[in-house]
Amino acid sequence: MQLLISAAGVSALFARCISFPLALCVTWALNRNWTFKAGRHRPVGSQYRKYVLVQFVGFLINYACFAALVTTGGLWRDWPLLALTVSVLVSMVFTYLCSRLFVFSAKAEPARIAP
Repeated sequence: MQLLISAAGVSALFARCISFPLALCVTWALNRNWTFKAGRHRPVGSQYRKYVLVQFVGFLINYACFAALVTTGGLWRDWPLLALTVSVLVSMVFTYLCSRLFVFSAKAEPARIAP
């Protein structure tokens, strides 16, 4: 995003619109090929759609948690970065667990009946 702003001279809002989908693609590929290798055998299209869904829900959780903390006032309102840190941690746990259990899980082997 910063490269688009600094080198290409685009607005921060436009750069964010470009950087988010790019980040989704890159992090999906890294997770598929490095973090969750067992999920490599899943169909690409359906796996990517699940990943986007999990990331979107993670964003909603992040934002809702942040908004709830900041609007309670006190420490959270005075230190919004602290509220952001908590919300990021909460959404990070959610997205990791969903990615591991739902998006990149190894395909279940069909049950075999012994002869």
